[in-house]
Amino acid sequence: MKVTIKLMGDILLKDKLGKSEILLELSDEEYTLYDVIEMLIQEYPNISEELRGDEDRFFYQFSINDHLIHPSELRKTKVRHGDRVTIFPAIGGGSLYFSILLFCRS
Repeated sequence: MKVTIKLMGDILLKDKLGKSEILLELSDEEYTLYDVIEMLIQEYPNISEELRGDEDRFFYQFSINDHLIHPSELRKTKVRHGDRVTIFPAIGGGSLYFSILLFCRS
């Protein structure tokens, strides 16, 4: 199973990885978005601190195929072959819907 991870916005993750897109090749098991995030951290341990804080409090937003996933749904949301997972900075203030559209469409 292949999943594309896209890093959006001016974020430290891009600098640490040296790229804005990663292709993860996974076995054909079932994975949740949380599992994929953990695999990304295992493959790139230098992003662990930036990607996730204490007690599963995430400092970034996640979407699958341009559909925003609430942090409480990360362990329930299934990831499938060909999905595009987008990671972008958490947004505060202003119009959340408009801001998410800008990040997902760029």
